[in-house]
Amino acid sequence: TIGAMTQGTIFGYSSPAGVILTNNSTNTGLHLTDLQNGWFSSISNFGSLIGCPLAGYCLNYFGRRGTIIYAVIPVLIGWILIGGGFQLLSFIGVLYVYCMGVPFTNFRWIAIVCAVIPCICSFLMIFCKESPYYLLSKGKDKEAEAALKFFRGEDYDGIEKELQIIRESLEESRRKKATLLDLKKSYILKPLLMSLGLMFFEQFSGINAVLFNLALIFDRAGSKMSSNVSSIIIGVTQVLGTFVAALLMDKAGRKMLLITSSSIMTVSLAALGVYFYYLKFDADVAASVGWLPLVSLVLYVIAFSLGYGPIPWLMMGELFSPDVKELAASIALFANWIFAFITTLIYQPLTVSNLLFVQLDSI
Repeated sequence: TIGAMTQGTIFGYSSPAGVILTNNSTNTGLHLTDLQNGWFSSISNFGSLIGCPLAGYCLNYFGRRGTIIYAVIPVLIGWILIGGGFQLLSFIGVLYVYCMGVPFTNFRWIAIVCAVIPCICSFLMIFCKESPYYLLSKGKDKEAEAALKFFRGEDYDGIEKELQIIRESLEESRRKKATLLDLKKSYILKPLLMSLGLMFFEQFSGINAVLFNLALIFDRAGSKMSSNVSSIIIGVTQVLGTFVAALLMDKAGRKMLLITSSSIMTVSLAALGVYFYYLKFDADVAASVGWLPLVSLVLYVIAFSLGYGPIPWLMMGELFSPDVKELAASIALFANWIFAFITTLIYQPLTVSNLLFVQLDSI
């Protein structure tokens, strides 16, 4: 969970820092053009593309606990380099860094306070046991039993039964491990295409383009409220929306939530697109609806949190059979970050080309 919050700080950082680095009046010693800021806000997605192929190897070699501890190192190095030379806590991480944009007007200090989160994560993992599943896969039965007692409690009387279930699962995975050649099989290909479709629509809804540039959007919308304060309101809304989604997930059904989510996001972004259109061509009309950007984006993030935020990740676990889950999930994750990189990268060129309202309306 702290790891998810660490991810959230990475996602949210480019919003307050982007305003600082693109503002000509700053005294940071660095200045980004709009196009450079597009790369700045999207480059973290490119880093995820590199990490995805390594994830499976690291999990099997270092273990779940070890991977989390070691994964903190590049994150911490990244924040240090910037500053000085899944769904819920991820959104809390986004909100956290949005809040840091208010008291800190230097992008280096924002990076330094973001570095606190991975440090906490790494420190806490020292006291955590390794995954029983991983330990059994390495033949460490006694360590696996001790780890399971750590997670379940010493008084838990189902240790042996659960260990046996894990052993059987491991044996089945070893017997029926899918390869790339198996992807043509219908029982694998169909759910994989469904998962890829969900990942595509999640990212091309524009969520990362919006979150990574939220403060800039409010700044350019001419909002009377501080762009960082507006971003914090959006961040709080996103966290609350995730709670609502958790309550509705099994009651409303995945399909209905996806339809509702996409419909509200479409209307919200269309309204925001209309606002930017009038801001360019009829400033008086735009001034009369100055509240529209904030309201539109509040509705947008609520709608995203209800459907296209959590459901693609949830469905990824439900669609794939155990023998193909590792391979298919890796492909879906890789595709997700490609889509995220593309959407965040094309955002700034479209704004420079005066097509911001077109992009927001279309995504």
